[in-house]
Amino acid sequence: MRPRSTARSRRPTSASPTRSSRATASWTCRCGVVWGTEDTWIPVDRAHRLTAAVPGAELHLVPGAGHLIQLDAPEALTALVLGALSRTP
Repeated sequence: MRPRSTARSRRPTSASPTRSSRATASWTCRCGVVWGTEDTWIPVDRAHRLTAAVPGAELHLVPGAGHLIQLDAPEALTALVLGALSRTP
């Protein structure tokens, strides 16, 4: 038996908005979607689809950031995370 390809396992899983919608429709927790506007791996239109699929989700687009927001815009990501934590009861 051959091991599964690493490249295959790293492919984006958001290829099917229908599958995502079914999985996220029942979520009851707060959810923030943070996406880089310059993401070339998973296009930003998927951020809008994911946000629409999660009840009450908030979309935060980070201008100029790519797929690795934590490396491209660490200050913006930190501010978003700290802001969300400060609103958590």
